[in-house]
Amino acid sequence: MKQLNTTRIRVAVADPSPVVLSGFARILESADKIELVGSAASLQLLEQLLQQNRPHVTIVDWALLRGDMDRTPYFIKDISTS
Repeated sequence: MKQLNTTRIRVAVADPSPVVLSGFARILESADKIELVGSAASLQLLEQLLQQNRPHVTIVDWALLRGDMDRTPYFIKDISTS
């Protein structure tokens, strides 16, 4: 008999809007195979969230990255390797 994979996908969400974060939380928390490990409204909070919770997937609104376009490629590389 084939064993089912019961691992949940760990997801983090980053967006400057509390309404968007709340909407993502409601949607993701209702999914059986997804675990919402946290949400962040700023890059600083996102970095802390990623270090503490190690999500498999991170959804980031580009609005968070607009203020520092020189750093954006490096930030994405850093969070991708962690």
